[in-house]
Amino acid sequence: MLTLEKSNAIIDAILKKGREMNVRPLCVVVSDIGAKIKSAQREDGCSQARIEMALGKAVASLALGRSSAFVRERQKQGPEFVAQVQEFVGEQKMFMIGGGELIRDEEGNILGAVGVTGATEDEDEILVAHGIRSAGYKTDQDLSHLGPSIRSRP
Repeated sequence: MLTLEKSNAIIDAILKKGREMNVRPLCVVVSDIGAKIKSAQREDGCSQARIEMALGKAVASLALGRSSAFVRERQKQGPEFVAQVQEFVGEQKMFMIGGGELIRDEEGNILGAVGVTGATEDEDEILVAHGIRSAGYKTDQDLSHLGPSIRSRP
């Protein structure tokens, strides 16, 4: 179960790691499985649209059951498909760039998603995985041994 306490732990771990890495100000959104914000933090100095961008990464991950980086690669292969998916998610917008990851339990069940934005794409990817793992959850990469239902790479 993805609790508020665990959601805040994910965010705290990401922000702490971001300071250790000396990255630009971050915005982190943790959403439930329905892509509704469970918790969010926007550091001082973030640009205007960061909450929407972080949520968009989480929405993209949940919409296709893969990381937001994977969704970007899928969009390159079939933009029509991803455009249709965007219509299905309605008012919520997908942001298809690295930094969005699914939150999974030990068995691979999806509990929600996290979106991180503010640093480089590679740094966002490191931070999101760190936060998920710090709270005791799993990423797709952690569970790739479960087979094709968990696809950890585009």
